[in-house]
Amino acid sequence: MSFGKNLQHLRRMCGGITQEALAEKLKVSRQTVSKWELDESTPEMDKAIELCGLFNCSLDNLFREEMGVCDDAYTNLRVETVPGFRYVKHAVISNDPEGGRHQLGVKRCP
Repeated sequence: MSFGKNLQHLRRMCGGITQEALAEKLKVSRQTVSKWELDESTPEMDKAIELCGLFNCSLDNLFREEMGVCDDAYTNLRVETVPGFRYVKHAVISNDPEGGRHQLGVKRCP
């Protein structure tokens, strides 16, 4: 559980925002953001709350979870365009979509 690694992860997930751009938004120096990411210091409460607002996360997410652990889960995503439909009964996301066991349940309305 590293605040610094979580902050790096969130910056990457938000379009690769730079340390400098984040520092400008928070009205701190780039060196301050760098120290946060290296776990040499932590932000004051008001800045931590601002970070949560910027990245749409909770303080628990930011300080206590390992956000980077989920990176591997999103490395092999596939986006497909499907014909339009009016009603989806349910959808299942699977690690093995071609295995035949998991299918997208789509019910078309007449």
